[in-house]
Amino acid sequence: MSDILRLKKMVFHGRHGLFPEERKLGQKYEVDVEIRADLGPRAVVDYTQVYDHVEAIVTGETYELVEALTDRIATSLVEHFHLPEVLVRVHKPAPPFRGHFDGIEVEVLRRGGQG
Repeated sequence: MSDILRLKKMVFHGRHGLFPEERKLGQKYEVDVEIRADLGPRAVVDYTQVYDHVEAIVTGETYELVEALTDRIATSLVEHFHLPEVLVRVHKPAPPFRGHFDGIEVEVLRRGGQG
């Protein structure tokens, strides 16, 4: 697909992680979504619905691993919106880890059955 719709740096408060404190207190997650689809005149991709869908997953579900959260978002978007291809990045800016770095990021590409 040559057409791309991006929702960049959506910020949500989620309760994901291996440690009980992470799931109890939660923390900030930043999510980017790239929808690769035909965005011609007859295409219908309502990015407000995509935003709401991602928000519901990040704020309403709990995962131990950022990898699992990222996969869930990408797979769900492909299935729910019948999209041919979605790239999702989830950035966890402050993981509970000794050392100083700009967090972790997981990127997942999923393809649907239509295209």
